[in-house]
Parts: sequence; C-alpha cells; structure tokens
Amino acid sequence: MKKIHLIRTREVDTEVYDAIVQYLKQFSGPMTFFGYDESFEISGNAVRVIQKTDEDFEDMEMPVMEMTSHYLISDELRIELNPPKVDLFEWDDLFRVARKFRKEKRVADSELVFVLTYKGNENNWFVGSAPKGVKDFFVHLLYWEHYIMSEPTFPVAYHVAATVLKNDVWGSIEQYLPDTHDHPIGCMSDMCQYKPDVIYKLRTADICTDCKNKMIASGVDRSLFLQVLRVFDSVRSQLLFRERFEILNELPKMLLYPAQLRLVFPELNGLTISLRPVQFAVYWFFINRPQGILLSHVDEYFDELLNLYRQCSPGTDPDVQRSVIDTLCNLQDQTLSQNMSKIKKLIKQNLGEEIGEHYMILGRNGGIKSISISRDRVEVILPNNAP
Repeated sequence: MKKIHLIRTREVDTEVYDAIVQYLKQFSGPMTFFGYDESFEISGNAVRVIQKTDEDFEDMEMPVMEMTSHYLISDELRIELNPPKVDLFEWDDLFRVARKFRKEKRVADSELVFVLTYKGNENNWFVGSAPKGVKDFFVHLLYWEHYIMSEPTFPVAYHVAATVLKNDVWGSIEQYLPDTHDHPIGCMSDMCQYKPDVIYKLRTADICTDCKNKMIASGVDRSLFLQVLRVFDSVRSQLLFRERFEILNELPKMLLYPAQLRLVFPELNGLTISLRPVQFAVYWFFINRPQGILLSHVDEYFDELLNLYRQCSPGTDPDVQRSVIDTLCNLQDQTLSQNMSKIKKLIKQNLGEEIGEHYMILGRNGGIKSISISRDRVEVILPNNAP
C-alpha cells in the first residue's frame, strides 16, 4: 500500500479540496489517499504578486492536436473568467508546508505528501517535486478553467496519479527530468512549459512507448500501474464529455444508490459523488418531486423525508432519525438550506457549472426549488434492483 496524504494551504476552498480527495479515493489499488480537515499556512513571504488578464489566455495559440482539435474551449468562455491575483513563493516555501505536516502527523519518509495550493511558485510549474528523492510535492489549483473546460478536480487528480507513478519508476526529480519530453506528444512525461500544451496531455492521458519501457525495466508494480491508468481513463472521459457537451448538449445519466449514499454517472466513467445521509435524503426527496416545492411548505413532507432518511441511515436510532428530520423541517434553523448549499457545491466541483446546474437544487428566493434534469436520465438503484 502506498499512503498518499493530500493537504491544502489555507486559501484553498474546502469544497474544491474535498472534491479532489473524494474523486481520487474512488479508484481502488495500492494508492490509498488520506484527506484532512485542517489547512496549513505558507510561512514564507511572497516573492511577488502577479495577475494574469483575460487577454493572456485569449491570445494563446492552442497546440496542434489530432482528431479532437475541434473540441477546444471557446474564446467566449475564456474571456469572461477574470483571473485572480496570485502570490508567487520560493520553491522551498511550498515544501516547508509538507515538512511541517510530516512532523505534526509523524508521517513516515516512505509516504507521499501532496500540498494542494492556489499559491504560485517561482518556476510557474503546475506540479513541483522536492529534491533528492524526498516524497513531497505540490500541485497548483488555479487557471485550469482557462486551459480546459474543467474544474480543478480532474487535472489535479491526473497530476497526483502521474507523479506517484513517476516517483515509483524514477525515484527522484533529478532522475526524472532528463526523460521529460520538451515537445508534447500526449504522454504523462510531457514538460508542458508552454501551458496550453497541458490540454494535449490531459485529453490524451497516455504513456508513450519509451516511458512504458522504462517502467517495465524498473519493475513497476503492475497494480499501481493499472490504478493510475484507471485515473487517466476517467480524467480523459470527463474532459472529452465536457468539451463535446457544447456540441451535443446531451446530459449524462445519473444513478442514485441510497444504500451507498452515492450519485454515480456511468457515462462519465463512473464519476461518483458521495453525500452524507441527510444530504442524500434531501436530494432523493427533490428527485422524487420533479415539480419541486416551496421550502416554506417543507414541514408538510415530514413523513416522506423521514422515510427517505431512514433508508439512508438504517443503523441510526429511530428517535435520532426523527430529531434530524424535525430540525430539517424547521426553516428557522437553516439546516435544510445549508445542506442544499453543500450538495450544490459538491455537484459543481464534480460536474462544473454548465452541466452541474441541471442536477442542482435551484430556484429563486421564496420560490419553488427543484432539480431540472429530466427524470428519464435518472434512476434510483435500491438494494433489491442493484446490478
């Protein structure tokens, strides 16, 4: 088992971080991912502050690609993004966060630590590796929506998995760098110093013959290799579906698994969104009511909500179950609104705004709240009809 610790710096949104951790955890294999509630502060001082403009991305020449070149993100989308200011830090400042985490949590040297951050670095790299074989890394989370039609979840997951595999094969950045590809060929070892080249790497999500031969020669763990490939295949599927959605405008089917508290999207390579029992009960309730409801009338649906919640939390004491739904139906408590907001954020982080809005519980303030996805694209899988 390879223990991989994913931590975040202070400014990273909890929802963004949780979506990345949750996404990686769904792939079984020797890589075992650990997430944490706390965040960490970078102790150094920023070298400088930069702010890209929309024109920086609008004027980029996209790399030439085979077959899928017509699925590039549109200029109209790119120029409306308003990139934020970014603090740039020295290389070691980012790894100091990992060292602090290792000390506090007593993490073994053999375990890997990834620092997920919005902060920039002096070399302008998406991914950085500590020198001399130390298993500390960072991944930059900003600007992905400018390069590809995606939230950071998928490109970050790709780079985490690729880095774990490269570390297993080459052992250190000093050994790895000589084998990187300066010109992009759609391999995980593409350098991508010209940032738009990363589109090619992610949408191809492949490993070239030379790199595969090095892996064979190194005696790479076959189960690790297969797990990484599953991540790659999923990421490629996610990105291509999003790009083609602009043309086809066909929404993916969604399966609800109440016993497992999961929303699953088979056409997105099995993308899974895990919810808490009360969140799942709320979402299931709105799925069952395509016409929606006024939240001010939610107390009228107490029995229905209680029945759904009991199916989502079968081991919970009945009195506790009733208390949870009592609180949910008390609008002055704001519990229902808070859970709806959390569900919305999880869906956005996993599906993006354009696709995700069809699966979110939405509606104007004081008006009817509903989920717009056509119910012929939704199926509830109960234990007696699970595949």
